[in-house]
Amino acid sequence: MLRVWVDDWQMQCCGQPIEVGAKVSWTLKPADDLDFAAAVLGQELAQSLTHAEEHHGGLPDGAPVTVGTVTAIKAVRCRYDRAPGGDDKTLYPVEGTVDLREVSRADGWERDEPDLRFVCYLVDVDED
Repeated sequence: MLRVWVDDWQMQCCGQPIEVGAKVSWTLKPADDLDFAAAVLGQELAQSLTHAEEHHGGLPDGAPVTVGTVTAIKAVRCRYDRAPGGDDKTLYPVEGTVDLREVSRADGWERDEPDLRFVCYLVDVDED
């Protein structure tokens, strides 16, 4: 099983809606920004990430496409705030505030909640 981080903005810009049970054909990169993921998700859940879905470069030409079936989707929200002593214009994820919600369909447009901002989806995929 692959656990894939799908950015909200990537899906909003260029992604196609997905749903549990659907086939996907994605260009994936290794999950490499684990510091940010850990701030949003917590260390243990961040370590379970295997990949990130990518539409906007950063991958070599001809990068392979991964084909698989979506087995679970979680909408991820967390609280953002200023860093202690930071400037008033830059917000960061607040560790320990992650809110995960199982959804059956994802289109990139989950609503923010009071004090919680939609960040991404965690999508579990069984490779074909």
